[in-house]
Amino acid sequence: MSKRSKFELYGDILEAIREDISKNGSARLTRVQVRVNVPFDRFKSYVDSLSRSRLIEIIQIDGHEELRLTPKGFEYLAEYEHVNDFLSAFGLQDVPLKTNQ
Repeated sequence: MSKRSKFELYGDILEAIREDISKNGSARLTRVQVRVNVPFDRFKSYVDSLSRSRLIEIIQIDGHEELRLTPKGFEYLAEYEHVNDFLSAFGLQDVPLKTNQ
């Protein structure tokens, strides 16, 4: 398995948030982190970056943090899916995208 780029990690996180909200009515940090399979300290830094970029909101509810997609986050997710579909159509889904780490 190749290393995921930030583009892919962000897409995976946003997708996990959307699916967790759909399944459970809310997206909690730990559930999303487990689904994305990234160590919590790295995951938290990605979440903070997504929040600073206004792709997600972090909301305190009853003593725990919940994640929500913003309209900009939904737009990112749509473009992410579009790029993945494009790569798959040409048999390139396993090609890692350039990382800027």
